[in-house]
Amino acid sequence: MPHSSRRDASKLAGMAKLNIPHAANFAYVSAWRRNVARVHGRHYRTAVRRFSDDTFHLAILCDGWKETQASAKLTPGSKPSGSARLRWAPGASLELVAGPRGARLLESVRGQCFGVSGSAWVLRFRMHGDEHYFGLGEKWGPLEKSGTKTVFYNTDVWGAFDRAQVRRGDCDPLYGSIPYLIIERRGYFVGILVDSACPVFMQIPGSKAGTSSARSGPGWLDVGAFDGAPSVYVLAGASLAELTERLQRLVGTTPRPPLWALGHHQCRWGYRGAADLRALDRAFNRHRIPCDGLWLDIDYMRGYRVFTLDPAHLPRPAECFSALKRRGRRVVAILDPGVKREAGFSVHDEGISGGHFCVTPEGRPFVGLVWPGETVFPDFAKATARAWWAGHVARFAAYGFSGFWLDMNEPATGGVDTSAMLFDGGRQSHASYHNHYALGMAQASHAGMLEFAPDSRPLLVTRACAASISRFAAVWTGDNYSNELHLKQSIPTTLNLALSGVPFNGPDVPGFGDDADSDLLARWYKAGFLFPFLRNHSCAGTQRQEPWAFSARARRVARHFIALRYRLLPYLYSLFQRQERTGAAILRPLFYDFQDDPALFTVDDQFLVGPALMQAPLLSRKAKSRKVRLPRGAWYEAHTGRWREGGGSVTARDSVHGTPLYVREGQIVPMLARVGRHTESPMNELELHVFLRARGHGQASLEYESDDGASFAYRAGVTSRLYAQARVRGSELGVDFAVGPLGVGPFRVRLVLYAAFRQVTLRTPNGVVRHAPRPARFRFAGSPLRVWKIPRFSISEAS
Repeated sequence: MPHSSRRDASKLAGMAKLNIPHAANFAYVSAWRRNVARVHGRHYRTAVRRFSDDTFHLAILCDGWKETQASAKLTPGSKPSGSARLRWAPGASLELVAGPRGARLLESVRGQCFGVSGSAWVLRFRMHGDEHYFGLGEKWGPLEKSGTKTVFYNTDVWGAFDRAQVRRGDCDPLYGSIPYLIIERRGYFVGILVDSACPVFMQIPGSKAGTSSARSGPGWLDVGAFDGAPSVYVLAGASLAELTERLQRLVGTTPRPPLWALGHHQCRWGYRGAADLRALDRAFNRHRIPCDGLWLDIDYMRGYRVFTLDPAHLPRPAECFSALKRRGRRVVAILDPGVKREAGFSVHDEGISGGHFCVTPEGRPFVGLVWPGETVFPDFAKATARAWWAGHVARFAAYGFSGFWLDMNEPATGGVDTSAMLFDGGRQSHASYHNHYALGMAQASHAGMLEFAPDSRPLLVTRACAASISRFAAVWTGDNYSNELHLKQSIPTTLNLALSGVPFNGPDVPGFGDDADSDLLARWYKAGFLFPFLRNHSCAGTQRQEPWAFSARARRVARHFIALRYRLLPYLYSLFQRQERTGAAILRPLFYDFQDDPALFTVDDQFLVGPALMQAPLLSRKAKSRKVRLPRGAWYEAHTGRWREGGGSVTARDSVHGTPLYVREGQIVPMLARVGRHTESPMNELELHVFLRARGHGQASLEYESDDGASFAYRAGVTSRLYAQARVRGSELGVDFAVGPLGVGPFRVRLVLYAAFRQVTLRTPNGVVRHAPRPARFRFAGSPLRVWKIPRFSISEAS
């Protein structure tokens, strides 16, 4: 949701122009003696602590320097392990040594590693020119980040930048701040995470990202902050997958979401209440388009007062929401942190009497200008304020809301200078907590939802974010525009957020601002139908962009790919389960699984969805074809029905109803046997799509877990587990099945094959059966394909 402000604080104006400190203006430590150094009359103390899995923490303190006010929930493993070493070398040089040969992956020039300039600090590293850079949280631009100069400061983008800048993607900083940099060098990976709520800056050497080669010569890597004592985590890993899992465990994996959260969602600035919600429900049914979430923007409130409902539009909210829920629709409402400054408004009066709002240096409530007019803001740095907000969320959820989306939480103040907006009861400067304001709001809202329904998995989606937001909320990538540039930008933005510890994220489809046309809608749904978060959202004053508001052809495309997402929900849900357990990424760049091919490091218009699926969408409305880079191995073209050998490039042709989608050989992909108008649990009636060719000795395996899709009972083992192992022997296929506990019921399964096997032998706990597969047709990502099917059969515990 944008606001009409021009700028959000004078300090931000400078940061938005990337005015970061120059290295020559810092004084540097020349030597550490027993972990103590002196610079310009001040004494600094340093400590390096080693944790589990090659994770290290570097701290530098000074008596006159406030410790960082970071509130990120970071949980490094306490038992030191791994082969890497982070150490201070002679001459105050910091080194990270890792790998089987003890290579120096990070090193600084003697006497120029750690510097200070007033309250600012910097760490400087000498790079060799053969590195690649990724991550940085939410930043626009290509996937690979060489040559990037950036500031991390949560920003209301439409309020801080000219709209023309936003349309062309020329904005930094953005809504979220996760100061995490990934460095690849010679097949090894390093992660640097600055644990600070203060504004952070980074300057990465090399040519501006987006050039044909990221390897742009040696230079300096600068990592620093404008204030706060340095608190930096350094991680090492032999692969991007290993590094990402270590980061995710540090910042927190995403708890398993409710299944309906992975469905399709519909929103528009302008939906007001019961009439809109019921009309949407009828339209989705009429057009046979699956949808789980119906979202309300700010117009449902009474005069934009948070935690209120407009009785003119929602006269009987509990009755309305309950009826929709019975029909499979969940209602999600927007929550803004700003509270209308109005005596007699209970939320305002409670906040004043309880001391729950941010104050000025003189102790008065800080006042901004957002949707309700004059507005005061909860002080989420205070535990008491978070508990107060959580109580309001719990009471508001009792109307029947299934989730909330948290907007304007950078915090946006409507152009009012935020330097007088203090935190923690006036004890913290604005800069010391600004970047974690949204994190505090998410933490409090999460607690409120659990207070209301302790046995139900909550859904929160936030605009602004910080490291460890994954513990509490998903992220949508803010107010984008309906144009091809923002469509193309959605892929590297989503991938780098995923690599930075936010796997549950996605953009507004097909863009929030301006008018989308039918071709753009079709392109966007084809590209984004498997993004972890899928929501159609549009701005007031733009043309309607529900799927049925476009041409019949575009509507058919949207219907098919939304339905295909629902068919693939067992696979997508399994990726979320694995992410919660191990931290494995859901959406991934190609080199996440294929890092031995350097050509893949700069591919940012293709991506993997877990280990099995690869998308290579056509992103221009005029494009008739595109080159697709196939990693090594064999791939099944789900839009043509052909097998392709990897290790090179192929040409994918455009089609009206299809998109280039590839499935990796050696995978069993679980899908739903049928798709309804919304999600249903448990997902025990399955089609197992086996991607093996009828030759050689290929094999594939699957571990699948089903649960009730809503509660935390899975943590107590209330699940059903299915195991499958498929092996090729020439023209025959054998599939062995086993089951674990069947806490949510037995399985009913049908096999779908993508090669003509003469015979299939099934071994289940109930016996051995042999089948001759029958030819059939299945529409995947294009025209109907020829497949072979085995009749449905049940799998339960052996009698």
